[in-house]
Amino acid sequence: MVVAEIVEATQGAARGRRRDSVDVSVLCVTNRPHRLVDVVGNYERQSFAARELVIVAHGGGFDDDRLNEALTAVPNARWVRAPGRWSLGACLNHGLDQCRARRVAKFDDDDLYGEHYLADAMLSSVVAGAAVVGKRSYVAHLTATDRLILRFPGEECRPSANLAGGTLVIDRDQLGGVRFPDLTVGEDQGLIRSLRRAGRWAYAGDMFNYVQRRGDDNTWPADEQQLRRRAVDLGAGDRIDGVLI
Repeated sequence: MVVAEIVEATQGAARGRRRDSVDVSVLCVTNRPHRLVDVVGNYERQSFAARELVIVAHGGGFDDDRLNEALTAVPNARWVRAPGRWSLGACLNHGLDQCRARRVAKFDDDDLYGEHYLADAMLSSVVAGAAVVGKRSYVAHLTATDRLILRFPGEECRPSANLAGGTLVIDRDQLGGVRFPDLTVGEDQGLIRSLRRAGRWAYAGDMFNYVQRRGDDNTWPADEQQLRRRAVDLGAGDRIDGVLI
């Protein structure tokens, strides 16, 4: 039974399924119109076929024409709006309500997702059976100094109470009444804490196929010294392809 479910989740539509069925919804909340091209690029790069893209346009910086133009040639993609006064957590809950798939992968608008990111994440979600999976060990690109670091090394392929927010894959069948808290910073870990209190658990996959980009315009502010705690320096930023296997 487990093997059959893995094949279904990682290979896409099986015989007899509707052609427009999706196994994972990619959800991205963004308030930066100039990041739309990056969001679309990350989505279109994925090798996992049975997917959809839901963008939550947060605030008044977007116009309909620009959103439509960005998504017009992208299969299974659509956008919805969220008022600027809403927190990031409220926007994510709004986006979850628009998603069709059981599993929802949260993408950040300024990070890099490799070609096989979704396929690996879906495999982790199905095999682990956790309410939420993601990455605890992951590579970050410090753009100010153009360095790559491995954060929280050695915390792969195990249950974890902390996961990188840009890597969450949520099993909606296990959410029950749990939602993202009404916060703009800490909403991801708030969701995980609530799930753990409800008797669910979270799982950390491997470190590959994802790079967190850290610069001056991130929602979560952190200086380089803070980011380097418990981190290993991997060298210059031009070695980034080694992470995207």
